[in-house]
Amino acid sequence: MSRAPVQQTPSTYASLWRPLLVGAFVAAMAFVFLKLGSEVVKVKHKGLTPTSSTAHGLREQYPSLSSMMRDITGLGSLAVLALLTAFAVTYLMLFRSRLLAVLVVASILSGTALVALLKISSVAHGPTRQWPN
Repeated sequence: MSRAPVQQTPSTYASLWRPLLVGAFVAAMAFVFLKLGSEVVKVKHKGLTPTSSTAHGLREQYPSLSSMMRDITGLGSLAVLALLTAFAVTYLMLFRSRLLAVLVVASILSGTALVALLKISSVAHGPTRQWPN
């Protein structure tokens, strides 16, 4: 017995648009990231870039802005990351989502390890440039 061929309707292909658009967006962002990274490599021995010199001027002009930025930068510390991770994992465990809790812990640990490896790698390849005080 032969089967009748499955007729392709427009709704069959409509479900492909979302993954295609997401993939195109990810590819575009990867391209932009790589392009910006290559620009950073080109100027790493030239001293202050225009953006960092502008930030340095703003810091001197508005001292309160400098302290506010330092406080915001402190939110990216390891202590804040550990606290937020602990809160998220506790919340997930309370709602019996053990698999998601393990996934959160694994992603945080692997990301932290990757950042540490990248820092070690950048130090091993010599100093890049002097950062402003």
